[in-house]
Amino acid sequence: MSSLEKHSEDDLKTIVHNYQQGDSHAAEQLRQQFYPLIYKLSHRHSMYSTFGEDAENIAWLLFFEFIFDYKGEDFARLPGLIRRFLIFRLLRQMEQQGKRWDAEEFSISEDSVEEVAECELLRRLTDDIVLQQALSRLNSNELRVITEYYFKGSTQKEIAIKLNCDERSIRRYQKKAITCLKRYLKI
Repeated sequence: MSSLEKHSEDDLKTIVHNYQQGDSHAAEQLRQQFYPLIYKLSHRHSMYSTFGEDAENIAWLLFFEFIFDYKGEDFARLPGLIRRFLIFRLLRQMEQQGKRWDAEEFSISEDSVEEVAECELLRRLTDDIVLQQALSRLNSNELRVITEYYFKGSTQKEIAIKLNCDERSIRRYQKKAITCLKRYLKI
């Protein structure tokens, strides 16, 4: 089987169960099927700049850890679940790596504590600026829905009353706003 062919749901179930039993051939079959995903995720600029040449190895370790522990029975959606798991775990690894580098970069002194605080403040301000730029791309209704729902904790029903429209319109505004923000923030 070439690395570009995808296994059927039943084949994938068999391969995963065989891998969990220690079958090295099953590990190779999983590697062939999921190589494009692992390569794509691990060679993103942010991942590669954080982990360097270890990015792909880290992604493979996380992948095989997930497969070994997988107890679910939904093998049709397993590739999507793996993708989401890897993205989440790689982002978490990046965050931990960044915190470790921040700790290593500065020695413990009063000047260093102030530098760390300034860097953290600068990082938060940069995040706020990027978020403000993304939010500025929304129309007034979308912005109001996002603000009310995510920042003020209002329910869709409460927002509908405030905007004098139905809940379906609120869901539509929310969906359009999230799509716009994801596109702008490249999530």
